[in-house]
Order: sequence, then structure tokens, then C-alpha cells
Amino acid sequence: MKTRSICTPLACLALSALLAVPVIAQEKENKAGQKPAAQEMSPEALAWMKAGTPTENHHRLNYAVGKWNCTVKMWEPGAEQPSISKGIDVTKWTLQNHYLQTEFKGDFMGMPFAGNGITGYDNINQRYFSVWIDTMSTGPMIETGSYDESAKTFTFTGEFNDPMGSKMHSKTVIKVVSEDSHLLTMYHGETIDKLNKIMEITYDRDKKWGAAAPTGEPRLAAKLPRCCQSAADAGKTCAHACCVEAAKADKVCAKCSGASPSMKVVLAGCGKCQFKMPGVRGCKLAVKVDGKAYLVSGSDVSAHSAGLCDATKNAEVAGKVDGDTFVATSFTLKD
Repeated sequence: MKTRSICTPLACLALSALLAVPVIAQEKENKAGQKPAAQEMSPEALAWMKAGTPTENHHRLNYAVGKWNCTVKMWEPGAEQPSISKGIDVTKWTLQNHYLQTEFKGDFMGMPFAGNGITGYDNINQRYFSVWIDTMSTGPMIETGSYDESAKTFTFTGEFNDPMGSKMHSKTVIKVVSEDSHLLTMYHGETIDKLNKIMEITYDRDKKWGAAAPTGEPRLAAKLPRCCQSAADAGKTCAHACCVEAAKADKVCAKCSGASPSMKVVLAGCGKCQFKMPGVRGCKLAVKVDGKAYLVSGSDVSAHSAGLCDATKNAEVAGKVDGDTFVATSFTLKD
């Protein structure tokens, strides 16, 4: 299996130097009292920035963000019926929405089981990847794959050595049933053409944790109050009356979390360059609220200066929609 090269400290230092050259040149001009020139980046630096910017391929992974109640079916060799167990999966974006981070807790063969996973899209090699580690192994399971838009299905394949020393092939198929449900099916076999189903996991969204993300937009997982998080870690529901009432409306209790109910995290970008808003001329600040793009008033943030012409970013905002404009009373870029 081909693997992508890793950015070593030396390579990262070289990249930092590439990015810093225009800045140093500009600083010298400023000291000389001259008008600073527009920054120009080398092709290498531009390529690095493009490779490190999340795209719509990353946004497709939003289906997995949330807390999920899992029903796990395992087919043991020779068994006519699968064994069935329960588990809890919590998946959220990490490293500025570049990767999905998964934590799973359940049981396996009557013993406590836990696993962690990282899933993402590799812009350079143009493929999805999944890395999984758990308490039943001492090495990672690595698979790469693709997405079928028409079938709303991710398919990953990989290879591994079993404890008996045999080389095995793996295949994982994830069917997105709806924004509140998806189905994972795993197959193993000695050849990729002859695989046996070994596991099936049904994921049902725990809506008390947070609603699904709008299609194509990164979603920041709701930060639970400490009382709710402690209950969730124990597989229970917070018994506080205020939290119970908030959960009924698929919300987080503002009182316990200390959060302002008027604040929300939205996707910010240039209305022309990123959101392709018709009739918009020049670089103008815009946000997406509930899947629709609006130009922003009431904020001094410049779309061009903030880099929003090149990529979208998350922003914490307060305000209201007025026609085709979002009137902001507070606007803070988060990454």
C-alpha cells in the first residue's frame, strides 16, 4: 500500500521559510518608509496551502459528526447467528476541521472495549483514509477509499496481518441512510474477491447531543455542560430539570453551559469567491445560516484580508437575518 510522505520538522521549517519570505520583504519596505508591496507567494507555497485546505470532499464527512447509539452485530466463524452488543460513538471535527476524530466505547466478547479513529480526505492523493486503533490490538487498521454520491456510500479497503501471520484483506462500506442514521458493514477475507461479512454497526443519532450539520458545512460539536458530559460519559442522561427541558428542544442548556443562546457558529467566506452569490461584485464578507448565504453588515472584518476569498472559515456570530443580509452584532473568526 502506498503511503503519503510525512512533513518532518525539517520540511515544516522549510515550508515556514517559504511562507515567510514575502513578509520579511514587506517589513524591509515598511522600515524604509516605502509603500508595502502586495505579497507574492511562490508556486511551492501556494501548492502547500492548497493541499492543506479542506474541500467539499471533507464536508461530505459531516454525516458522521455527533453522538451515536450503536447496535453492533458480529459474525463469528461457524456461528449461524451474530452476537449483538451496544456501544456509544462520539465523532467530532479536530485540527480546524481537517480530520474527523472518533471515540467508541462498548463491549466485545463480554469485555469492555474502546477504540479511537481518525478519518479524512487526502488532497494530494485524492482519496479518503481511515486509521483505527482499539483495545483488542496493538497496531493500526489503515484503509483508503472513495465516495459514491449517487449511492451515498463510502467504500474503504485495506490489508493487514492476522495473529496467525496470514495476510488478510479488509473492506468497509458505510451507507448514509439519513442525517440521523448510517450503516457500517465490514468484510474480511484472504483475497479481495472473496470476503466474508464479519461486522455490522447501525448508528442512530443521539439528538440530545446536537443536530446534524447542514450539507456541505463543517459542524462544530455542541459543547455540553459539565453535568451533561459526566452523565453522557456514564451512558446516562443528565437529570437536571433545565437540561432535560433544553434536550427536548434538541438544545444545550445555556444556564449550565454558560453560553449565550444568541451566539452561533456559522460558515464565513467571500460572497463572490466562495459562496458564488449572484450579483455580488468584489470581495464581500458573507455567512451561511441554515444552508443559505447572506452578505454581512455590522462587522469590520474584511473578506479579502481575512483570507476568506481563498477558503471558508468558522465564525462565532450573533445577530439576525434581515432580507438578504445578516446584521451582525458580534462577529469573531474561529480559525
